[in-house]
Amino acid sequence: MAKNKKKIKQQRKFWESPWLIRFVFLGIVVLAAIFYANSFKGSFQFDDANLITKNVKISDIGNYSSTTFWSNVNVRPLSYFSFALNYAIHGHDIWGYHFINFLIHVINAFLVFLLARFIMQLSFERNLVNDRKANQAAIIIALIFLLHPLQTMAVTYIVQRMTSMAAMFYLLAMLLYGKGRLAYAHEGLNRKNAMLIGGAIVSGILAVMSKQTAITFPLAFLFFDLYFIRNKEDKPFKKYLFAGFSIAVIVFITVSLLGYLPRETPNITRAEYLLTQFKIFLHYGQLLLVPIGQNVDHGIGVSGSLFGLKEIVGMILVLGFLFLAYKLFDKQKLISFGIIWFFLTISIESSIIPIRDVMMEHRLYLPIFGYSLILVSTVYLFFGKKWKKYCDAAFVVILLILGVMTYQRNKVWESDYALWKDSLEKTPENTRAMINYGFALVKMDQYNTGIRYYTKAINKDSTIVNAYFNRAIAQFDMGRYSKAISDMTRVIRERKDSEVPYFFRGTSYAHLKKLPEALTDLSRSIELNPTMAETYKNRGIVYEYAKEYELALADFSHTLKLDPSNIKMLINRSKIHYLLDDYPRALEDILYAERAGLQVDQNYIRMLQTRIANPSDSIETNRVIRID
Repeated sequence: MAKNKKKIKQQRKFWESPWLIRFVFLGIVVLAAIFYANSFKGSFQFDDANLITKNVKISDIGNYSSTTFWSNVNVRPLSYFSFALNYAIHGHDIWGYHFINFLIHVINAFLVFLLARFIMQLSFERNLVNDRKANQAAIIIALIFLLHPLQTMAVTYIVQRMTSMAAMFYLLAMLLYGKGRLAYAHEGLNRKNAMLIGGAIVSGILAVMSKQTAITFPLAFLFFDLYFIRNKEDKPFKKYLFAGFSIAVIVFITVSLLGYLPRETPNITRAEYLLTQFKIFLHYGQLLLVPIGQNVDHGIGVSGSLFGLKEIVGMILVLGFLFLAYKLFDKQKLISFGIIWFFLTISIESSIIPIRDVMMEHRLYLPIFGYSLILVSTVYLFFGKKWKKYCDAAFVVILLILGVMTYQRNKVWESDYALWKDSLEKTPENTRAMINYGFALVKMDQYNTGIRYYTKAINKDSTIVNAYFNRAIAQFDMGRYSKAISDMTRVIRERKDSEVPYFFRGTSYAHLKKLPEALTDLSRSIELNPTMAETYKNRGIVYEYAKEYELALADFSHTLKLDPSNIKMLINRSKIHYLLDDYPRALEDILYAERAGLQVDQNYIRMLQTRIANPSDSIETNRVIRID
């Protein structure tokens, strides 16, 4: 008996000791390292190209010195600044980007543990009130958050650092607010409490600067207060809550009436988007409970104006869960709060703000905390008293399964070929998957197969401009210029103000020696974007073929002005100077090219030197000019 008491006392000391925090953090790091080890192999994917690798704004850290940039939360300044820091340290070496994403995910899981532990200690549910049970439950909640395979899209997909970074500051804000607000309720305002609450507000703002969907953090503060903060009479602060929620409602109504409620696309009405989200909640629920069928693009279409079966069932479930949160408010606060957290943190992307992609798995990143809280609290509520050990064992098995599934899912992110092959296998009729899979094949030099998938997408939906564009580029690379022109003409019909289609169509015309058409398109491309050096170069070559040497010289010179590193242009310009009988400048350019390390024709140099030394020399020379 004495031994048992001693053992219980030792266990209690461990669960209440500061070492527990360190042990949990170390465990999170180790498990994350095991199950995310292969995520570091993942390549830049999907939007990573436009937003990171091709984004010139992140290549210069000086771009972030403007206060105007930092004040515009719509451009997600803090997230882009983190990408700029990555680039400043190691360029496009992807390992560093993955490491930061991994580190943020580890920090988030630890913050989830601290927040879950804190609110359990505040809750009035006796089955979770002691430190040992609260800590055990909080650890499980944190590990579900860490290892659930749905989190891979926000962790392994580089650009979705925006989501995980916003979540990090959001969770930190909640923890700081909870600590500060609780102390303020019991002790009154002092320096420490003010710093905690001030830190919470700053952290919330940083979350919004990472991704504007975190704008719900003030409401999260209010709900935290509603659920867990009590005065000396054991009652909520009704006046504070009433004022807070009233302000939130007034702000929302004002923003809506003034037309400032945001939208990403005008092609979906708010009603259609909301209706679609009811259907999508069914998919989210299935993926949370049984994470099978994950997809980078689920290819779910927008619901029409009429309710279908899925929309009706989804709406009933959403309203049912919200009603359940209301009914459980007094007796099962953790479950009730988990439901509110889930719907609050997903509300910006899954309600009445239309977004082009109606469903994306990374949107569940922060809501998974609410799901984990509901799951763990429910299991221990119904089975914890009689079968506590079996519950613990079941969670260990579940966590192991989730970890293995996460490891397997990360393999899909290793290449765009694997990612879109997986997507196409799961949604064979998804045209975007067809196009991106075709693009991956073309990158692997499997042009004919890639073109076949582009064509398949066009046959399914002839309005998809990207399919025509990608097919045109593939045809261009294969030297099929007539087919490239045909596809680019279709693209130009829809994108009259884009310079790129004109560039490729003009260059295709040039290859076919259709010089007037080439000059028209290349000039239009320059008109739309006068900063593309390659366009001036190509137009200069066309002018040279057309024997418009003065115009060719002007374009080659402008190419060098826009891109001084393009030393090969000196050879082209030297030959134009020669054709215009300007031998000194022709020699100057060719010698400069030679000093820069290019191989040049020594006979050409000697011929120029002879001409300069003997201006009256009438020896005919070969005037066939090689274009580089």
